Amino acid sequence: MSAAPVIVPAERAFSTDGTPYAPGFDDIYHNARGALGQVRHVFLGGNGLPQRWRGARRFSVLETGFGTGLNFLATWQAWRDDPARSDWLHFVSIEKHPLRATDLPAMLRPAIAEDADMQALATQLAQAWPMPTPGLHRLTFEAGHVTLTLAFGDAEALLPQLDLRADAIYLDGFEPAKNPAMWSARVFSGAARHAVPGATLATYTASGAVGEGLIRAGFAVERVDGFPGKRHMLRATRLKGRGPPLPAAPAGGRHALVIGAGLAGCGVAHALAMRGWRTTLLERAAAPALEASGNPAGTFHPVFARDETPLTRLTRNAFLHGTAAWRRVEARGGRIDWQACGALQLPGARQGITGVPDTGAWPEALVRDVGRDEASALTGVTLREGGLWFAGGGWVDPGSLCRAQLGDAGAALTPRFDAAVATCEHDDAGWHALDASGHRIASAPVIVFANAGDALRLQPRLTGAVRLIRGQVTFLPAAALPSLRACVLGRAYLVPAADGRIVCGATYQPGDSDLATRAADHTDNLQRCVAALGADLPVLDPGLLGGRAGLRMVTTDRLPLIGALGQDAWCAAGFASRGILWGGLAGEVIAARLEGEPAPLEAGLLRAIDPARFARPPAGQPAPR
Repeated sequence: MSAAPVIVPAERAFSTDGTPYAPGFDDIYHNARGALGQVRHVFLGGNGLPQRWRGARRFSVLETGFGTGLNFLATWQAWRDDPARSDWLHFVSIEKHPLRATDLPAMLRPAIAEDADMQALATQLAQAWPMPTPGLHRLTFEAGHVTLTLAFGDAEALLPQLDLRADAIYLDGFEPAKNPAMWSARVFSGAARHAVPGATLATYTASGAVGEGLIRAGFAVERVDGFPGKRHMLRATRLKGRGPPLPAAPAGGRHALVIGAGLAGCGVAHALAMRGWRTTLLERAAAPALEASGNPAGTFHPVFARDETPLTRLTRNAFLHGTAAWRRVEARGGRIDWQACGALQLPGARQGITGVPDTGAWPEALVRDVGRDEASALTGVTLREGGLWFAGGGWVDPGSLCRAQLGDAGAALTPRFDAAVATCEHDDAGWHALDASGHRIASAPVIVFANAGDALRLQPRLTGAVRLIRGQVTFLPAAALPSLRACVLGRAYLVPAADGRIVCGATYQPGDSDLATRAADHTDNLQRCVAALGADLPVLDPGLLGGRAGLRMVTTDRLPLIGALGQDAWCAAGFASRGILWGGLAGEVIAARLEGEPAPLEAGLLRAIDPARFARPPAGQPAPR
């Protein structure tokens, strides 16, 4: 375990002629004259674009050094302008010192001042620009057909953690003499590892050392004419017989069977449908989100600890990705009942998390420490102590999120409710879901088990990895805490009034599967809430309070099960109390793996949530057949 790497944003600066400049490297971001022409000549022309993506389902670009984003914008513009373009364009770029969102437009302006179309694309980029936090950030444009995956951090460290198959590589960065770390053998070999056979590479430099390094990494290199003002540049091709293979398309076409219409199933079905997959969603209840995802409101926020762990990295990624994805659904007409009202995490909520984090290096818009008085002012209730304030956190109605995702999926998705799956079977034709009489309900080449605890019955191999935990929430009248305006997360959590009631919870009861609500559990929730508050609640009769009980599927390591089970079977389960965050992330991970897209998570995090982690045999023992 270690502290998170600090992302130091780039400084906004210009040279004397108005060219964007990086003082830390004493170099300019791009040519002072004809910057767009240089990008089109070196990176697009050097990689044979747009010709090479024509007629392809997907095309992926890997870039070292995002800078001002000019390379990405020029590539996006060329893709938009090409009627024979690929269906999907994926652009993955590494940047150690990203610009701030407020500085990006100004740093781009000199290069695109005379191109109105490029200015419109730059505005979209600036509006979607992520916080300067380490790891991967996925931005989506053109209704999902253009994705930009920004990897914030050191290139040598991040390249081995990327999961992608690059068709083209933009080798960019400041001059080799001024930024040698971006032109190292590790960078060259890391880029080569992701290149498909026949992938191309282009760079503005004609350095002999760079050319020799690329040859050693497995590229065939040639020196060609550079952009006017620079005599030569390098162009390269990845030698055949190397590079990661693409996943084969399912024999029966892109059709998936998703079991379970809670946060997991709806997240997966939505992600697949948005990529053009025909998706059949089976749910035993009469509507989505009526079981484990059926609470009227749940909180969303990242998790922070003294040290970086898979949990902290995953929740941060899922939090940033999820809230951006919800806004995209809303922009397309979906209605989600949610509020980013802020969330305060009290020390009592951090059980099992290693120590108190130092938030000084993190953006205040993401997290900051607040004392008792400020915490009380932010939440609207008197508290005994301060904690961590997540300004972008809040609450969401899970049912509304599920319904919005299903509506946004459109005609590609076929939901079927009151469709209880008794068993599943697999044969040469694919997967089949059967009812209690043995009749086939639906079939597809690919199946995703997203039905929480019921997945244990259909996939017994998961049994040793999880346990079921009962949780009961309590509904308080809004008058009990009339000034509460933000989520409070302590030994119990409080969600501000929605529909005239405050949600308070939740109990944690292993080995208990009774779904009837109990007055004793309401009493327990109330006592734990009072422990966080600096004043008592009004006298409430637990026997008269409403509430709801459900079962959470919790893994032994508290991380979700997201990934392949084998034989075209996938899993999205084990979400515990974080289904709001994990659902959308699970959809993106599974859809990206099935499609051969760049993954939205680093390789280490993909391994951390892989269901196979519980199936690995002890050292020295053979894997089960």
